[in-house]
Amino acid sequence: MISKLYIPSYPLNQFIESFYYYTGFKPEHSFERFLPDGNVQLIFDFTDYPKYIYDNETLKEIQSCRNVWFSGFTPTEYLKNKGVFLNYIPVK
Repeated sequence: MISKLYIPSYPLNQFIESFYYYTGFKPEHSFERFLPDGNVQLIFDFTDYPKYIYDNETLKEIQSCRNVWFSGFTPTEYLKNKGVFLNYIPVK
């Protein structure tokens, strides 16, 4: 896995806290549980594979995410599929 954190300098740092790049992430688990933390991220996904959000109770697929999406500002926890060979740049 490759991961890089970049903290932008002025004036971009007035609007963006960080860029985080990672690729090659291959977890052994099927789902990732995300807890609300008050942050919002704009995620750029450079793969052709959709990522899914699942209902916490039924594990039914409720949303598909591709290419670019907002993540993080939610009142409750949520489940996301793990993804394979991820190639992301979340912007916080």
